[in-house]
Amino acid sequence: MIVEFFYNLLVGKPSLAGIDYDFIDKNATRRKGNIEEKYSILLVGIDDVVIVETVYEADVSRIDNLVNKKYENFNKLYAEYSDRNHHLVLASFYINENVKDEARKNNVILLQRKNDLIETIMPNSQMQ
Repeated sequence: MIVEFFYNLLVGKPSLAGIDYDFIDKNATRRKGNIEEKYSILLVGIDDVVIVETVYEADVSRIDNLVNKKYENFNKLYAEYSDRNHHLVLASFYINENVKDEARKNNVILLQRKNDLIETIMPNSQMQ
């Protein structure tokens, strides 16, 4: 359900933080050797790739998992995107201040449900 919510809001106009993307994938799973990873949403453009993980209620461990496991595996599984800028995003219905602080430290963008819209919380900036 949560993947569908954020996917449906992004699919009509695949754009995030002022960058437009050429395509969007939902529930992308890839395996290479003994590494297998599933990504909630991937946005791919000419110069940028966004890795979006969705969770109902975010906690600090989700930031750690995104940065230290999912992203490391992404670099191994999607080598064709190594020359592009990578952006990590955690999308959730509920985000507390501890998660916001940890996201800023790790340069992770947060997407939070705000009624039927998405509120983007950028690292190193005020809420937008």
